[in-house]
This record gives sequence, C-alpha cells and structure tokens, in this order.
Amino acid sequence: MAESDPDRDPDEHVRYARYQRAFAHAAPQDGTGLVARVLTDPDEAMASSAVREHLDRRAVELFADQQSEMTIRQDISAR
Repeated sequence: MAESDPDRDPDEHVRYARYQRAFAHAAPQDGTGLVARVLTDPDEAMASSAVREHLDRRAVELFADQQSEMTIRQDISAR
C-alpha cells in the first residue's frame, strides 16, 4: 500500500473520523461494502468501534422511520 493512501493514516483517530464521515454519506445500499472495508483496518478495536457506532445510528434511523410510518398509517386510518 502506498504511503500516500488516505485510508491508512497512521493516526487511528483520523481514520475513525474519516470512517464516520464515509458512513454518514454512504447510501444505504453501500453500507455493507463500507462495513467490510472498514473492518480491514489494521486497528481491529477502532474499526469495530466505528462499525458499531454506524450500526447503532442506523438502527435508530430505521426505528424512527418505522415509528413515523406507523404514525402516518394511524392518522390515515383515523380519518
């Protein structure tokens, strides 16, 4: 791997922040590939932490979407 590879910054904090930005901007269908890529990071603890945070955020988003959909259905059926 080339030394100029931005994904292999020697500082794990920089890579962690980069991964979080990548997760935030990734389309849902790209999430699995991005998770697999992050998990190749040599710092396994940092990589798994980044993935865990992403999955936690994604779960909250999905739950909120489900709750919104249920509220809309209840509003429509109440009319």
